[in-house]
Amino acid sequence: MQKKEDTKFESTEDEKEKIKSCWCYGSVCTGWLLFLFSVVSIIMIVVFLCMRGDPDCHELSDSESEEEESTTIDIEHALPTDDEHLLRIVSRIEWAARPELHEPVHLHLPTKRVILSHTATDNCTIMVECIKVVKDLQKFHLDTHGWDDIGYNFLIGGDGAAYEGRGWEKQGAHTKNYNVNALGIAFIGTFNKITPPEEQLKAFKNLLQWGIDSGKLDENYKLFGHRQFSPTSSPGQILYDIIKQWPHWSENIN
Repeated sequence: MQKKEDTKFESTEDEKEKIKSCWCYGSVCTGWLLFLFSVVSIIMIVVFLCMRGDPDCHELSDSESEEEESTTIDIEHALPTDDEHLLRIVSRIEWAARPELHEPVHLHLPTKRVILSHTATDNCTIMVECIKVVKDLQKFHLDTHGWDDIGYNFLIGGDGAAYEGRGWEKQGAHTKNYNVNALGIAFIGTFNKITPPEEQLKAFKNLLQWGIDSGKLDENYKLFGHRQFSPTSSPGQILYDIIKQWPHWSENIN
C-alpha cells in the first residue's frame, strides 16, 4: 500500500514540475510577444508621422538624400551620363594632396591648348599605386623644384581614373614658357616602349570631353606632346605616335 502512495506522490511531483516548466515557458513567450509588439508599435508610429508630413522626419530624409548626392557628385563629377563616357576623377582631398604654397595664377577659360606628358615613373594599374606616384610627384615638385604645387593640371592613371592636380582653372608648371592658356596633363608611367592600357587612353579622352562639355576647354582645342616644346622624349614615343593620329593633335605649336 505504501508503495502505491509513493508512486502516486512521485507522479504528482512530476506533474508539478511540468506545470512549472510550462508556466516559465509561457512567461518567456509572453515577454517576447510584448517586446515585439512594442517594436512594431514604434515603427508604425514613425511611419504614420512621416506620412502625415512630420517636419523632423522629412528633414532627416532630405539630409540623407543631399549627403548621398554630394558624394556622388564629388566622386564622379556627375557630368557624363552613359557608361562609355563615365569618368572617375580622384579629387585632391581623396589622394591627400598637400596645400598649394601661394595663390595660383588663373587660366583664361576656355583653355585652347592641351600639352600631354608622361611622368617617366613606374606605371600604375590600381588606385593605391597611382596615388603613391601622384603624392611622390607633388613632393618632388614642391620640395625639390620649389614650385607652388604639383605641376600638372591632371594626371591619368593606368587604373582608368583621372587624378586632380591643379585642376581646370589654375595655371600649371608643366611646360616652360608655354604654361599660359594650356592644360598640362600627364599619363602616369613611362611610354617609350610600352603602350598605355585602353582604360588610360579612354580616361584621357573622357576628361577632355568633360572639359568641353563643362566650358573649361575650347571645343577646337589643339593637342600637343611635351616634346614639341622642350628637348625631351615625353610623352614617350609610343604614346606620342598614338596622339598624332587623333584629330585635335597639331604639328604647329604657334
